[in-house]
Amino acid sequence: MSCPLPDLMCITLDRRRFHGLMLALGAATMTGCGGSSSDGSAGSSLAPSIDVQPASAAAAVGDTVSLEVAASGDGLRYQWLRDDVEIPGARSARLVLTMQAADDGAAFAVRIENASGSVVSRVITLTLLPPAAGIGLIAGRLGGSGLLEAAASDARLELPVSVASGPGGALYVLANEAIWQIDESGAASILTSAYGGGEIRVDANGGVIWLSGSRLARLEGAAGDWQWRSLAVDDAAARLDPGPQLFALSRLTLDAAGRVHLFTSERTIVRLDDDGRLEVLAGHPANGFRDGVGQGAGFGGNVLMTALNDDRLLVVDGDRVRTVDPQGVVQTLPDSLPYGLPLVPQGEAVPFGEIVADGSDGAFAVAGHAIVRIGLDGRFARLAGAEHEAGFADGAGALARFHRPQSIDVNSSGMVVVADRDNHVIRRVDPGTGASATAVAAAASAAIVDGTGAAARFEQVAAACGDREGNYHLVERRGERLRTVAPDGRVTTRFAQFPVDGGVAVDADGNFYGVRDRSIVRIAPDGAESLLAGRAGVTGFADGRGADATFANPQSICVDTDGALLVLDAPRRERTPGVVQVEAIFDFIYGNTVRRVGMDGQVTTLLGEPGGRIEHVVIDWTDPGTIGLDQQREWVRMACGPSGDIYIAESRLQRVQRFSRDGAEVDRWQVGPIAERWILPAPYDGGGLAVLADGRAYVVRVSDNALLQLRPGGVVAPVVGSETSDGRPTVGVRLGSLPASLNRVSGLTAVATGSLICSSENAVLRIGVG
Repeated sequence: MSCPLPDLMCITLDRRRFHGLMLALGAATMTGCGGSSSDGSAGSSLAPSIDVQPASAAAAVGDTVSLEVAASGDGLRYQWLRDDVEIPGARSARLVLTMQAADDGAAFAVRIENASGSVVSRVITLTLLPPAAGIGLIAGRLGGSGLLEAAASDARLELPVSVASGPGGALYVLANEAIWQIDESGAASILTSAYGGGEIRVDANGGVIWLSGSRLARLEGAAGDWQWRSLAVDDAAARLDPGPQLFALSRLTLDAAGRVHLFTSERTIVRLDDDGRLEVLAGHPANGFRDGVGQGAGFGGNVLMTALNDDRLLVVDGDRVRTVDPQGVVQTLPDSLPYGLPLVPQGEAVPFGEIVADGSDGAFAVAGHAIVRIGLDGRFARLAGAEHEAGFADGAGALARFHRPQSIDVNSSGMVVVADRDNHVIRRVDPGTGASATAVAAAASAAIVDGTGAAARFEQVAAACGDREGNYHLVERRGERLRTVAPDGRVTTRFAQFPVDGGVAVDADGNFYGVRDRSIVRIAPDGAESLLAGRAGVTGFADGRGADATFANPQSICVDTDGALLVLDAPRRERTPGVVQVEAIFDFIYGNTVRRVGMDGQVTTLLGEPGGRIEHVVIDWTDPGTIGLDQQREWVRMACGPSGDIYIAESRLQRVQRFSRDGAEVDRWQVGPIAERWILPAPYDGGGLAVLADGRAYVVRVSDNALLQLRPGGVVAPVVGSETSDGRPTVGVRLGSLPASLNRVSGLTAVATGSLICSSENAVLRIGVG
């Protein structure tokens, strides 16, 4: 063997004489050229020993936990154990896992071995911490209508009907019967109330002008003290027909000089003078469609109107495009065509919505579900969307989709701003490319898509329940599916064609229970379906076994502490035919009971009086009916407590009652004012009632989306919910620390992780209550 170190003397080194001088030759005993080990131990290894033991850990569900061990020895191999069972694939010095409810109290250890022996670490345990107080997103994408002041996509609007651009990049929106201001960063806040809808425009000084019916006003003041000042002091000068018809105003338009122009119900264009009086600029109700000057001209119908940069008004009058100059001269453009023809080759007309000037040679307009440009040469061009196809999609040109856009304006950057009414958002469209993007709020994302986290989609969640592992099982009315949301956000479809006519529950063996047409159905883990109790299509209150029992309107379902099924049987509403539209007459048949259903299908009545009826209840906005309060009870929600007690929520009386197993009332909470009338639609469509394993109970008050804790002694404590700057309840999901806010909650459920889970805005949320 040649010497590997030709420039050094080759000598033999044994362990005793080595003193750490291995020179990276990779052996515990090293020989020089032709040498050998002096102690004859070639090929031996050190047995493993643990230098640093793994440590116990505590974490909340969804947190990442890292368990580590440090050991010495040659050729070490690792195998982690959970409750003395090998964990597949866990063969390194570190074990990383995501905390689950089932990990609470689990014992872990690691076995370390090599050719010379093995050693096992000490046993450590994981402890489940209560979730931090606050609201977090588990799965889905938030969006939809609401009332929430926030930045950009976190804001929520409902039916934005008018949008106006102001100086300095500010944007103003009329929605939720209020004036919103959106700054350049996209933050949306309410300035003041504006009841009755209407139209808004912004003058050169940044003043908001509001038209609603025959009311014309300007917003003045400062933050916290905004006031509406009337602009039209007397409209008599604008009245050409003093008859009894309402003098209505529309098409609020400001020209380049800031003068207000309006179109009246008498088919005239009027202008507001400096003294606050309306003067007729053009048109007369007796003229019909006619070019001319002042009252010698006429308009054919309810026109669309905007102001060009040269102070002329551009008017779309039926199927013609016309101009009106400051002297009241009305001219019809000779090349204008029927407005539907250029857009739809098959000849189906597209009605225009609001229009806004594009400089001095045209305008942008709403046409069906699209945004188009109208030229003074009579040419029409689609900018974005599709005239006859509603939807929601950002994108370029024809790829974009809108849903009944109602109002448009051009901002200081030249972008077209659109109030996309039925998508409840504000959009921006690039006039050069047609590319659209959502600027304020977020559209609903209703769909049925499995996936993880934000990739999943939900639609019409009707009911839900939790299991021992912290999974959230939800029922979607649309699609009739039962889907499972794992604590880590993984969403899978368990069963299609699941019964969706009431609540849902799951027992310790993984059997699911649902309601199909007044019968209780059991679905085994393999999907096999069987009738547990009741008869489909039959209304009744009879106790008995299986099909001998009947129900009125089974809703909430839960599994009691002894493994039996408890069913809240709500009254069945049957409407009396032939009533007028302004009122409805209902009979509330049977129900208002809690039924116990054994696993053998035996049904007994646990709470309430079987067979009760409330007949001929008049439901009307002005007449609450004549039935006494005690008879107007309507049980709509139920939850099972950890000690076998039962919580029941009542609709009209706005209260929650707690009953012991023997039927005695233990506690009562008034969660809202007693309704002065019966509530429609069905109050069990939304809200929720849930009890944690430690006995804390919570209810959602539907009227303001507030989550309330029900404390002993009838004490109601708010947990989630807030108000807008004008004092109204917030409607919209605000994630983060409490009090946060929610939006039309369904499927509220207590899960084994110690948190509440619910559906809101077609997403699944975790609510940590601390």
